[in-house]
Amino acid sequence: MHDAPTSLETEHFSLSATFDWDLGSVNLKSLTAYQDFEDSSNMDVDGTELPIAHNGFLRDDHGEEAEFYSQEFILNSTHEGPLQWTVLINYSESDIQTNADNWLPLFDFQGLWDAEVEGEAFGFAGQVTYSVNDQLNLTGGVRYSDESKDFWRQETFVGIGTLPGEELDASWEEWTPRFVIDYFPSEEVMLYASATKGFKAGGFNIFASDSQFDPEYVWSYELGVKSTLWDGQLRANAATFYYDYTDIQLQTFNPDRAEAGAATTIENAGEASNFGVEADFTLQATEALRFELGLAYLDAEIEEWVTLDPDRPEEGVFDREGNSLPRAPDLTVSFAAEYTKDISPGILSLRGEYYYRDDIYFTAFEDERVMQDA
Repeated sequence: MHDAPTSLETEHFSLSATFDWDLGSVNLKSLTAYQDFEDSSNMDVDGTELPIAHNGFLRDDHGEEAEFYSQEFILNSTHEGPLQWTVLINYSESDIQTNADNWLPLFDFQGLWDAEVEGEAFGFAGQVTYSVNDQLNLTGGVRYSDESKDFWRQETFVGIGTLPGEELDASWEEWTPRFVIDYFPSEEVMLYASATKGFKAGGFNIFASDSQFDPEYVWSYELGVKSTLWDGQLRANAATFYYDYTDIQLQTFNPDRAEAGAATTIENAGEASNFGVEADFTLQATEALRFELGLAYLDAEIEEWVTLDPDRPEEGVFDREGNSLPRAPDLTVSFAAEYTKDISPGILSLRGEYYYRDDIYFTAFEDERVMQDA
């Protein structure tokens, strides 16, 4: 039961254009995209018949408005020869405005929050693949990223006053390389190995007291095989991978209204890792009968994060080493069987599926109150 109505209204407009030019020995592609998103909502936060906590009832402009624009150019070599290359240039900008309110009738509290985050990103990348022979290919590439964000926030407490506004800005630059080796022992089988560095820009928490968080970095290593066997009847792929995170960005929920307005917060942990093995198989047993099998194992855990669980502050500050990363099940299994028959003028398809996933935590604090069983 609720003591106030809950509603959500959204509007989403998007426009995109793709142009492709064949310039002889090279191909040029242009990708342009624009999106506009608006939402407004009312919510009975406590979900009870008591007037404890309401959002969206104090102002008409409660909600979020966001605009995104991106432009990308990709130039590919198309000539024959052992050396193939790709060059990419991209630019994007964003503007996100958030207007929020919080009303606690029982405590005679009314708060208004206004915030805006403007972002700009530029990047370019190049990649070269050299065919040593018909069986061996070597690939190397590098990407440069330059991103900046401007942040503004204003807080007003009805009957108390308006706090001084907060204005921050930050920018980040990073070079991220990529290396790949792929080898074809036969026409049906490909073996590969890769090493890639990834980068995720930092940003700002709109409603949390700890406004800024730093970029996240990851080195990913992968070994795998892809194959199509038995004249195409069997497709078998397998891979093992290892992700080594630095300053990984983790999301937590701070329930302390006095400190952070009961806000979701992104903060940087020290280090984390994710080791995994996955495989998938598709067998076309007969013309009509197909089987599919997928297996995945993960060992994803925090290696260093000295912090306080805001939902259990009585535990104190300590290293969360060994805690599972959020939404990372140890084991996932999927199986499907499908039978298809031509019953002209149509097709009859019968399909059955089985899916299993181990239990997961929704935060990195291994709190059993915010987990889902297998």
